[in-house]
Amino acid sequence: MLKLLLLVSSLVAGSYAIACVPEMCNSIEQPELNCNGDVIKNGGFCGCTDICAGVEGDPCVLPEDNSILLLGIPRGVPCSQGHECTKAAYGELNHLKPLLTSGSGVCKKTFEVSTTPRPLSQCEQTRRVRMISFAIWRGQWTPKCNADGTYQPKQCDNTGACFCVTANEGKVLEETKRNSQNVSC
Repeated sequence: MLKLLLLVSSLVAGSYAIACVPEMCNSIEQPELNCNGDVIKNGGFCGCTDICAGVEGDPCVLPEDNSILLLGIPRGVPCSQGHECTKAAYGELNHLKPLLTSGSGVCKKTFEVSTTPRPLSQCEQTRRVRMISFAIWRGQWTPKCNADGTYQPKQCDNTGACFCVTANEGKVLEETKRNSQNVSC
């Protein structure tokens, strides 16, 4: 009985242990890949094949999880450039539950912020100068700028008078100047 128990336990343990040897790759053909993201060279079974990197919604292994292999097969793949592996929300990977355990993640797009800011526009430069200046005069106006740096069409001064300006130069259109805020530009 003890011999039978040892034999069964060694067979079970052996079925979970795969030794990846270089000769193993000789009999494995590289499947044709049609990736939506990056290609990971030698990222497949025992490093014998190339695989596709994950894109939005694909399973991945969180960086803090060290047990990335399950029977010689990666449990998840790294995410493509522009994506990161984030903790999967409840139900997000239900179709993969039998293959995945703790450390399961899902690839999500990252938003890149430009590290090279655009030069300040005339509106933004004038606004900065007026915001830090201690000189104040009657009729002074601090421009309001759009996200792209152009002047907002309607501007108002410190007396409450509003007027229209040109988008790029901020030139006041005198015929629109009123002593109230009822100006439509």
